[in-house]
Amino acid sequence: MWREQFKVEAGKATTVANVLLGLDRFVGSIPAWDARALYMARVDPYLTAGCDVCLDVDAKSLALLERVQVKFLRRILGVGRRSLKTRLSRPEVSVLPSPIGRDETGIERPAGIISLVRNQRLFWINDLRIVLSRLYVPVALNIGGDLDVPAVEAAMKCVEKSMEAWIDDEIESSSRVRDLPVDRLEMDSETKKLVKKSLDFRHYLRLASPAHRITLTKMVLSSHSLAIERRRWTERGKKIVPQRWRLGTIAAHDKSVVISVLKGLHRGTLYDH
Repeated sequence: MWREQFKVEAGKATTVANVLLGLDRFVGSIPAWDARALYMARVDPYLTAGCDVCLDVDAKSLALLERVQVKFLRRILGVGRRSLKTRLSRPEVSVLPSPIGRDETGIERPAGIISLVRNQRLFWINDLRIVLSRLYVPVALNIGGDLDVPAVEAAMKCVEKSMEAWIDDEIESSSRVRDLPVDRLEMDSETKKLVKKSLDFRHYLRLASPAHRITLTKMVLSSHSLAIERRRWTERGKKIVPQRWRLGTIAAHDKSVVISVLKGLHRGTLYDH
């Protein structure tokens, strides 16, 4: 019943996203952090509009919004459509996946009408329970007691843990990216220690040189044109080469290229431009 709402908001978000993505023609390459700030300020509000009442029960409707988010994040990261579908681009720039962000807002709604649900009346809380049960790690919303602040906060923490488990599993189960993003450590602003963060704005995205930043991003998200990745494409009449063959002599030269880039990053030479 909310399909038209999703279509309208996806259209508005697409229009704004296209305007923002076209700014580089006038101001040059936009740093990743600034592009993220523009996304959160101008695009995300459309993708989360009305999410506290029209929940994501219909997967096809949600796909309309996800398509806008994935396209924008891929563009600001400089990766193509062959890259891993944003199970990775979202955690790289610390942007909540569309269903998670919308679910959290839905949980925050006032719960004064809980009696309607207990009396088996159709209401949005029932839809919320359905949505939460479909998460990677299902979250149960207990309506037996009062949905007070502690209960809501506990449910939101469960949603966040489910999201982190989902992201970690996507990375660890992918043969394309599990060698680089797994178990990465980021500096925690509170403890000042290196900790594992499933969702965080990665430090390499702050490189001053757009070319170097995009090159590293393509390596991390497996969107490069090295043999280990390119030989899995079907192009110019060539067949897909099995991964066990791509890991051998075909990618021998690729290793030297990757190693030289990483050595340059370690010495700091990539930060000089």
